[in-house]
Amino acid sequence: MDHRTLIETALTYYVAGDVEQVMSMCSRDVVLQLYVSQNELPFGGEARGSDGVRDKYFDMLALFDCLEYDPVLLDVRDGVARVQTQFVYHHRESGERLAGSLRMVCTIEDDLISRIEEHHDEPMMKAFMRLAEWRVAEDGPVAPISWKLPT
Repeated sequence: MDHRTLIETALTYYVAGDVEQVMSMCSRDVVLQLYVSQNELPFGGEARGSDGVRDKYFDMLALFDCLEYDPVLLDVRDGVARVQTQFVYHHRESGERLAGSLRMVCTIEDDLISRIEEHHDEPMMKAFMRLAEWRVAEDGPVAPISWKLPT
């Protein structure tokens, strides 16, 4: 499978939440680096090896539902793929929605993904997690505000 197809297929499985299929496209010693501190997000930081990366992906799915994930494959060249993604996640415990974008850089070796780097807006993630923690501590999830004007 050519590198473009490999990344497109892995992203399709990721969007569907099929962690095992994503892992089948990765090397056994794959590295996942999320450029967000574990102090800000429980699954931030680095995971090494298929078991560690698999666990990190399942940790993400336990915390968030993926409502929208729109990856755009910008470039695949010399064993490196670059992806820009718009996303909307639902934080399960608080009911809050997190919307934003991330950049992903994937390294491909021997026709498998060997490294995945996700570049997030860390200050935004930090602020969101503070809001979610406050929401859970104060009163749990609440319905969105209705912005209809009185008639």
